[in-house]
Amino acid sequence: CFMGYVIWLLAFKNTSTRTATPAQKAAALQFTATPGNGVIYIYRKQLVGLLVGLDVVLDGNRVGQTRGLRFYRLQVPPGTHVLSGDGKCPQSLSVDVADGEIAYVEQEIVMGMIKGSYRYNRITQVPQAQQAIYSCKLLLPTG
Repeated sequence: CFMGYVIWLLAFKNTSTRTATPAQKAAALQFTATPGNGVIYIYRKQLVGLLVGLDVVLDGNRVGQTRGLRFYRLQVPPGTHVLSGDGKCPQSLSVDVADGEIAYVEQEIVMGMIKGSYRYNRITQVPQAQQAIYSCKLLLPTG
C-alpha cells in the first residue's frame, strides 16, 4: 500500500525542476544578500522520500518543488513572508526577514499512519544550516 502511494506520488505529483549551474550554486553558497533585500534558503536534507517532490509556495506564489538534497535561494524584500505548500503541508510558516538578513528554513517530511505530510522549520543555527546546504543541489524557481 505504501509503495503504491509512493509510485503514485512520483508518477503524478512530481513536476519538473531546473537545477542551477555550478557557477550559480557557487554564488548561492556565498550566503550574502544584496542591499535592500533579504534571502530565504529553503532546503531538504532528509533522505526519506528522496525522490518525492514537495511544493514550495512563497507568499501565495508557487516557487517549485523540492526533492531530497535540494535547496532554493529566494531573494525577497524585507518584511514578513509566508511559506506554505499543497494539501500535504498543513501549516504555513511566517518568516520575518530584515534588509540584508538571511533566513534558513528546512522542509521536513513527517511520516503519518496513513499518509505523510511535511512542514517548514526555521533553523537558527547558521553553521548547521549552511553545512546542510553545501551538500545539496541548487534549484531555480519556476517562472
